[in-house]
Amino acid sequence: MHKNNLRGLLEASNISLTQLAEFTGIAISSLSKIQNGQIDARQSTVKKITDALGVTPGAFYSESTVMIPERGSRMVPVVTPELTIAWSNGSLDHTQLRRIPVEFSRSPNTFAFQVKGSEMEPHLFDGDILIVDPKQNPRPKDIVVFHDGNMGYARFFALTSSPTAKLLTYDMVPADKYSPVHHSTESSLEILGTVVAFQSQRMFRGR
Repeated sequence: MHKNNLRGLLEASNISLTQLAEFTGIAISSLSKIQNGQIDARQSTVKKITDALGVTPGAFYSESTVMIPERGSRMVPVVTPELTIAWSNGSLDHTQLRRIPVEFSRSPNTFAFQVKGSEMEPHLFDGDILIVDPKQNPRPKDIVVFHDGNMGYARFFALTSSPTAKLLTYDMVPADKYSPVHHSTESSLEILGTVVAFQSQRMFRGR
């Protein structure tokens, strides 16, 4: 078995094995066995772990002290749906926005989007905070925040044409059957970012 530094990485990043399992999609039983040296991690597994922790794959095997970049809490602005137009135009006065501490931010441009209404039930609820990374390209079934020229929305991202096609088209799909589907051919539609985590009174989950 190869020695690894998973325990040290978790301690340095101040997250638990359970949280890492949520962030990576790897079974907690497998992570526990890797951490205790009972099994070796595949390279694809190492990459998922180090991507989630924000370190290089080499740090997984290093026994030296590891500095985790951009770990811990940092303050980001909370943007409500009505303010997303101004945000996209770069004209928001950040000093006038409520700010919250966010952990595990992927980008210095990360912002928070507060859900209004219950259009994403059973996934999101009124008042939930979505942590949005404008630099993260959305994948199918990711939740994205966008605006349509009037206000902001949170919807599932769904491709409607092949990624190899000349023009990539996509839909913004609501969780319920009553809200409208937005299509990328709408000229006013603009993606503001991909949801990488969300906070509510019930839980905090990473992408």
